[in-house]
Amino acid sequence: MLKISNALKSIYAEHKILYTIGLLLIFTGSLLYPFIPYIRFMLFFSVFCGSCCIIYGLLCRLEKCPYDAVRIIAKICRVSALILICIFTVSFIAVQALIIDGMKENESECEYIIVLGGGVNGTKPSAALACRLDRAEKYLNDYPESTAILCGGQGSGELITEAQAMETYLLSRGIDKKRLIKEEHSTDTRENIGNAINIIRSTGNSGIPSTAIVSNGFHLYRTKLIAKKQGIDTPVMLNAKMPPIPALIINLHLREYFSVILEYMNL
Repeated sequence: MLKISNALKSIYAEHKILYTIGLLLIFTGSLLYPFIPYIRFMLFFSVFCGSCCIIYGLLCRLEKCPYDAVRIIAKICRVSALILICIFTVSFIAVQALIIDGMKENESECEYIIVLGGGVNGTKPSAALACRLDRAEKYLNDYPESTAILCGGQGSGELITEAQAMETYLLSRGIDKKRLIKEEHSTDTRENIGNAINIIRSTGNSGIPSTAIVSNGFHLYRTKLIAKKQGIDTPVMLNAKMPPIPALIINLHLREYFSVILEYMNL
């Protein structure tokens, strides 16, 4: 045990700052993960980054190994890790710039407004979805000829479909049921928009009439990409602003970065 303890102290002493940061990220992320569900992606990423810090420190140590093969492999891995970090940093900044620029609204009167699903806690809309519904309510009141398509099926932990929860919410705010159409089968943004377009076409429209889409600001850029791919050439984008909670905002923008990358890759 004493030998192991001394060996660990020796390893730790070589890169104290790196190992300390890594352990703090892993400990904090693991500790908070079960208790703060709305920032779990950020906490998971924190654990991942902490693990990378420790692995990077170990690779630096292995570069001093007396065996040539081990030193070469360790150096290749360490340099590769640095290149990946640089690529991630540059791409993250670029994508965030696109996401922030995409938050701009271009509101105008449309025949249809698509309200994207955003999670339900039991039977109640999540915080993100409630913001989308509040924005949709305002739009429907401002443009009384518009019809809302409420998108979202029933996911894990949800007692009803997202579309049903959205309808109940808007009905309680005085919106006429005749102006609400439920789409209860989609499971993600692509299906939300695709199924909504099918509903619009089923009403006898040969093309796609003027259509607005409401979602939270961080989500609008990717939503617009998907909408254009599915045939809405000039969608009207409506920003349902989220509460200014720093941890929540960081979590959403971090997760959205990876979603945008996957969208560009058509995955």
